[in-house]
Amino acid sequence: MPTVSDYIIVTEKVTELKSNGHRKAKFPFSVPANIDASQRAVAIWQFEAEGLEHERPPHDLTWELVVNDQHDPLVAYIHHLNRFNALQAVLDGGVLQAGGNNHATATITGGRGVIKISAFVIHIQVNAGSAPGEGSTGLGGGSTGLGDG
Repeated sequence: MPTVSDYIIVTEKVTELKSNGHRKAKFPFSVPANIDASQRAVAIWQFEAEGLEHERPPHDLTWELVVNDQHDPLVAYIHHLNRFNALQAVLDGGVLQAGGNNHATATITGGRGVIKISAFVIHIQVNAGSAPGEGSTGLGGGSTGLGDG
């Protein structure tokens, strides 16, 4: 069956995690029923790392992003400098489950500093030609997870 590209909006708002405070955020999202789980997906998000005090860089700030409680994190980074950029990672399509029982979890695992995650989107492949009401049409409409992180 032919596939087309689609996307899932995981969250649009900024979620801030601090090493001396809220260290973990869970982003729930839904996946269309017509996902082609044999195809890999691409997660993209806006990211910022900074120190706890204004104008100080982070100190050995480590964090990871895990999708659906997988053993291996999708990404794991350590930061020593202030950063503002977009990040992306490829994930196996089989990690995603059709329906609403999906989530991504960002966790500060060590060091000192602040991370901010926003504009989090996952690009997927869906089977073309599904009946209306059976998930995404694959015609650019996208699916909205709108997790509240």
